[in-house]
Amino acid sequence: MDPSSFRYVFGAFQLDAADNVLLRQGQPVPLTPKAFDTLVVLVARHGRLVPKDELVALVWPDTFVEENNLAQNIAALRRALGEGTSDERFIETVPKRGYRFVAPVTEVRPLGAAPALDRIVRRCLEKSPAQRFQSVSELRAALEDTRAQLAADRPAQQASIAVLPFANMNPDKDSAYFGDGLAEEIINALAQVPGLKVTARTSAFAFRGKEHDITAIAEALRVGTVLEGSVRRSGNRIRVTAQLINAADGCHLWSDRYDREMTEVFELQDEIAQAIAQSLHDKLTPQAPPRRYQPTPSAYEDFLKARYYLAQLTPEALSRSRVLLERAIASDPDFALARQHLSHHFLLQALWGGTSAHESMPLARRWALEALACDPSLSQAHAILGVIAGMYDYDWLEQDRQFQLALARDPVSSDVDAHHGVHCLLLTNRAAAGVRALTRALERDPLNLVFRVQRAICLDAAGEIDAADAELRQVVELNEQCGPAAEWLAVHGAFRGRWQYAAGHAQRAFTLAGQQTRFAGLLAGILQRTGDTDGANRLIATLGNGDGYGAPVEFMFFMLLQSRLDEAAAWAEKAIEQRDGYLLVLLSTCAGLALRSSPHWSRLAALLKLEPPTDHGVQSA
Repeated sequence: MDPSSFRYVFGAFQLDAADNVLLRQGQPVPLTPKAFDTLVVLVARHGRLVPKDELVALVWPDTFVEENNLAQNIAALRRALGEGTSDERFIETVPKRGYRFVAPVTEVRPLGAAPALDRIVRRCLEKSPAQRFQSVSELRAALEDTRAQLAADRPAQQASIAVLPFANMNPDKDSAYFGDGLAEEIINALAQVPGLKVTARTSAFAFRGKEHDITAIAEALRVGTVLEGSVRRSGNRIRVTAQLINAADGCHLWSDRYDREMTEVFELQDEIAQAIAQSLHDKLTPQAPPRRYQPTPSAYEDFLKARYYLAQLTPEALSRSRVLLERAIASDPDFALARQHLSHHFLLQALWGGTSAHESMPLARRWALEALACDPSLSQAHAILGVIAGMYDYDWLEQDRQFQLALARDPVSSDVDAHHGVHCLLLTNRAAAGVRALTRALERDPLNLVFRVQRAICLDAAGEIDAADAELRQVVELNEQCGPAAEWLAVHGAFRGRWQYAAGHAQRAFTLAGQQTRFAGLLAGILQRTGDTDGANRLIATLGNGDGYGAPVEFMFFMLLQSRLDEAAAWAEKAIEQRDGYLLVLLSTCAGLALRSSPHWSRLAALLKLEPPTDHGVQSA
């Protein structure tokens, strides 16, 4: 819940963050807007130290200010709160670090009700009798009007489901891939049912191995029903149990147990999907799932293992996934999904794995084309070809054509929406549309942190850096180990000249990346601006002469942070030669603003086959 919607009570004061007012015994206390914002930040974090850099970043998000401005605000707050005229203490100074709100605070949280109902409750609680409802009949009339309004505005509830990973009941923990694969295939089958909203894999699988109440899981994923189950294998036999649970009351809508041969696994997946659709028949039009290609059992098992490793995004796991997918294709040459996933493997190697784009992108293209030759309906393969057309060929018309084909299939997968948002719309001066595409992806995959970071990048490019930072901070709250979120918080801190703040986030991103060359240029450039020349030089030395894949972008980043635009442009050209996709993302955001505004941009735009700079640039925040 957003703390800016809370009311806080401390001593004789009431702070209403939503209405921007501080009351002392019911009377307004005059404060400047920035002093009020400073108080809200401190009170919302009462009892905790708020570092000066963080406080400045939150109160003055778009302006560079001296520390003295913050000190003046703190002094004004102390005067307004009456410190020094009584024994009460509210704000503690922690020398050289920051401030802490030390008075006891009571948080009065909003009901989470509709705004109209919330206004009625607030009026009932007003301290002044004249501002409350004057009679029961007046209150009843207000409630009746609100009920009628809510009934008129309430949309029809859409049937929705999350499929959790099937628990592995075998003693061999390495068999978890099979339960994951079974759940993912059921997700794919249910996604074809008209009128059913299906949570995507990443969000549903976030609860793997955790003890959570089904109601809490459904609330987090914003669904009405949850499918959970277990799987046990013995030789070629499998036993699957499944139960569909209504999130509202925890009751079982349907459950069953299946004993099958491995060769019948595809019929089993379709049977479970059909049973779920039938259980939700009041909200759906049940129909049989479309017939799917059935690979050989050995190829399918290798495919499930490969998909399990592919989702881990580590160099070791990516390497294992390639071996398994190649083996699946060799044993079943008509297995189109294995080809599509092998294409995705090579795309990930270029974008995340540090493998040269000149090595990986042609292979990604080859396997995507082969997948479509086997099955022309594979929308993900078209999306991959769209990414390659833009980020490797700089053929923006072909990119749009491929994404039109990918988006033509109903329903559109969250992965296709995400690719379209960050790898197409963002790069072609359509960042606001990119935000909308990532928002659609997150509606089906709300806990996908990669999508959240990508939406933040699109928000940055659309000139909404405050909103981008809010998104990134939410990501860090969900997972402190998310390096890309720390990276972009550092980028935004540097963009605003908050070097110490940026240094902390950049160091964290560099550490989480295993101290590889990724983020080295960003961290080195920030350290140089903080006066740590030795630290900056050590990092730059790890990039060698700049010939390695990815090194030119890091050198470019370093030069941009030193305002050395001639050298930054030269390194950008080397990154273009390498077809480094990260360069395109950086140039589309605040990180590339200086280059896009410089005389160098015309040449860079020509090399990238982009529109002239007046059409392509984004506005700074």
